[in-house]
Amino acid sequence: MPVALPPPSRRRTTYATTFSMKTGSSDEIKTDLLRQLAAQIEAELATIREAADATHAAATHPDAKAENKYDTRGLEASYLAGAQKERVSELEATLEAIRATASRAFGPEDKIAATALVDLELGSGQLLTVFVLRYAAGYALKAAGRAVQTVTVGAPLGLALLGKTVGEAATVEAKDGTREYEIVAIL
Repeated sequence: MPVALPPPSRRRTTYATTFSMKTGSSDEIKTDLLRQLAAQIEAELATIREAADATHAAATHPDAKAENKYDTRGLEASYLAGAQKERVSELEATLEAIRATASRAFGPEDKIAATALVDLELGSGQLLTVFVLRYAAGYALKAAGRAVQTVTVGAPLGLALLGKTVGEAATVEAKDGTREYEIVAIL
């Protein structure tokens, strides 16, 4: 949800200090975000494991045996079970990596890297907060009542942000044109 922005002259000092004053240290904020992320991945993992088990059972059930040369139900179910098992492995590796992630504090002069919590101002004046990580893109988290989106260092926005500092702009080419994000704060 968009957040109203303070006047431009106060932006660079307001966001980071307000965020940390309301919620604690940057380490506490990031630890909480990593816990939320791990919980979401665990829930997704449980769902996919359950689906993989059901699909495997369907693929190996006697009713899945082909009745003629055109009956591919069992074969299709086995392909799906294999893909689900692969997704389980990917999520387990992501969860392990997230649990092992050590966050670091960033200041306004620091360059953006993994574990940076970054406030971005879109051209429309809306504020977007992203948590830059090596893994687990696209998860929606909350910190101090604010929406936080996970972005990986390999995603277009993540790549555009890496190495930038407060006051710089990150440009991303999207299907609907070029998007520019001003870096307002780094925590």
